[in-house]
Amino acid sequence: MNKTQQDETQALMYAGLPEMPAEADATTPVWINAIAKCLSHNLRETYAIVKMNYGKSPIIVQSFNTDGIAKVVSVHPYKFLDAKFVPKFSRAADTNQYIANVYGVSVSSVSKLKKEERLRLFYTHCIKQQEAYEKEQSQKTED
Repeated sequence: MNKTQQDETQALMYAGLPEMPAEADATTPVWINAIAKCLSHNLRETYAIVKMNYGKSPIIVQSFNTDGIAKVVSVHPYKFLDAKFVPKFSRAADTNQYIANVYGVSVSSVSKLKKEERLRLFYTHCIKQQEAYEKEQSQKTED
């Protein structure tokens, strides 16, 4: 087994998966965690665990090499945002009000943001809500 295969195996074990998930594309739902196929600084293919950073490059949580990550080549999500943590609004004004409330800012300041930034704030909050709920549930299980 070469180093790239070892890195992939470690990533799969970390994620608790038997095989590599499908690569994300335009139809992939909002994800929370993924395995990323990467290039290391010495240009070797490697793998890492990444966390969603909606609208920006994913955040590397765990790398499985000592050379560092130079570039993310592809993202293979394995944990997704559950719909029950995503409020449904029929009007943009309602979404803006929600974002303003959860971040403690004025609706006018939210309305001035570009759509991409509003979506980033919205989904970031939804992901945090799901993670907080899951943490609370796992603590209940441990007790």
